[in-house]
Amino acid sequence: MKARVLLADDHPRFPEMEARLLEPEFEVVGKVGNGQALIEEAMRLNRTSSSPIYPCPFLMELRP
Repeated sequence: MKARVLLADDHPRFPEMEARLLEPEFEVVGKVGNGQALIEEAMRLNRTSSSPIYPCPFLMELRP
């Protein structure tokens, strides 16, 4: 079973590139545009999915 990942990036095309790189080894369950949307989507997926995605390491670029 592949680890499930949810991608977030504020650059519109970057999540698509990330997904192409990750999909051979991971199941990409979604792509969102910012950190707040990442948290909201992870919570939604955990409520509605029969196999929730639990946060493994989160890697986020934080800017003031």
